[in-house]
Amino acid sequence: MSFPRMPNELVLETALYLDDRSLYRLSQTCWRYQNLLHGEFHARAIVDRPASGERAEDTATIPAIEWAVNKDNFLLVRYLLTQCETWPNDRGATREVLQRISDGDYFEIETITEIVAKVADKGIVQLRGRKDYATIILHELLARKDQEKRYATTDYPAKRLKLIETLLFKHRADPNELEVQRNSHFSWYSHDRTSRSWLHQTIDQPEVFKLLARHGADQISTSRHERDILCTLLLRHDEKAELVRALLKAGAKPNQAIPEDEPLWETVKGPWLRVAITRQHYKTAMALVEFGASLQLCTIKNDAGEESQYLPLHHVVSLCKPGEPLQVQMDLISLFFRHRANPNAFTLTCKKGSDTKVHALDIAVKERVDEESLEGQDIADRAKILNLLLAHGADPTAKDLKGRDFLQRCKSNHVEGDRLGFALQVVMKVALDHGRTDLLPAEFVLENTKTTVLRFQEILKKKTQLDPAIVYIRQALADNWKMLLWILNTVKFQEFPIAREVYRFMHENQVEVAVLLNILPY
Repeated sequence: MSFPRMPNELVLETALYLDDRSLYRLSQTCWRYQNLLHGEFHARAIVDRPASGERAEDTATIPAIEWAVNKDNFLLVRYLLTQCETWPNDRGATREVLQRISDGDYFEIETITEIVAKVADKGIVQLRGRKDYATIILHELLARKDQEKRYATTDYPAKRLKLIETLLFKHRADPNELEVQRNSHFSWYSHDRTSRSWLHQTIDQPEVFKLLARHGADQISTSRHERDILCTLLLRHDEKAELVRALLKAGAKPNQAIPEDEPLWETVKGPWLRVAITRQHYKTAMALVEFGASLQLCTIKNDAGEESQYLPLHHVVSLCKPGEPLQVQMDLISLFFRHRANPNAFTLTCKKGSDTKVHALDIAVKERVDEESLEGQDIADRAKILNLLLAHGADPTAKDLKGRDFLQRCKSNHVEGDRLGFALQVVMKVALDHGRTDLLPAEFVLENTKTTVLRFQEILKKKTQLDPAIVYIRQALADNWKMLLWILNTVKFQEFPIAREVYRFMHENQVEVAVLLNILPY
């Protein structure tokens, strides 16, 4: 009879006389023996083992799990946790086992998950009457963003996140920072730990951060060297709208402001919403508005301590520019109106010793001169903003302190006979694209074109064709003529009577203008 063909009874009887190493070699003989001897392996794994001579008499025994931990038998610890119900009954022994398993040698995600399940069956163990084991494990998990190389697996982040959620939700682990003590019960606690809160330390781990916020992590900093977490997120250069939203859901107040003692060179003063808009964190601003951030007129102080009026709607409109995410800005403006922002509110500014009332429409058509931009694209984008304001009730007939309406204010900054100003070009585009004939400055453009033709003829008598003045006035005439063509090609004569006069003027002067623009020779 060959060795692999031995009867099962004989194999099992032989196994009783073998030590562990010999039993393992026997099981490797063939696959049948591996299945047959499984019960014998299990019985040997769970049996109590002799205690060490330093702790008890030679005849004393300790649970297999405790023995495996003392001997650093990692594989046996894993097996006992996953396959058996064994666990030290003595409370002190339980704490010692937990200490060893939670140490760096054993801190492996599957093992810790099984430990949490085992300890939960018997109730979370209190450590020295202060902190429960679930909290200790939670804080160790938070400190270990990455698994140790020898245990590293691709699914570690997902398993870590699930275990953190279990500890927080099921076992009520404390998500706040533990007091750092050098002589703590756990070995990992003997190292110096940063005083930063767990929310600050998990900003780059959004899912973990949101779990902590949802389960009551402190948002108010207890350290004078650290800002509150919401303030920290708002002052970052990279936007963290998801995390801000999580804090707001957890009860953060959206109407707080930058502390008065904040260094002036580090940040913008004022409410959270102003900070978010200034940094162009528009999704963060949306979250603040959705959770109740004020959209009303308020007073703020500048760096010099001078007070000025501030309105969030005006602030957003003033920042709209080419190259920026215009649709996000427009979504934010629409959100303002859904939360009852007043489209016709004025802010009062003082310039050169006189007060000026500023309307949102005025800001929408204000040209940005502090940076280079594509003028055509800038006009198109500003026209979208202007149309959005008008669609939500902005009133172009609202008067400023001098009694001027919106169109009159646009015209007031224009030099007669010059190129049509930026504001009027924006207004023209909105008026023609959306049929707002009440905003169409046709008479103004017609008179301006007539004046430009006369100025051109006068200058031409004194200057040469290459003179800069000739070049400039020619461009002004071209722009004004283009506006007249735009009006004729867009409006209907029966709906807009001035169109007939525009047509008559262009018909009578088209040859003269063509000559002035060098389209036809003299």
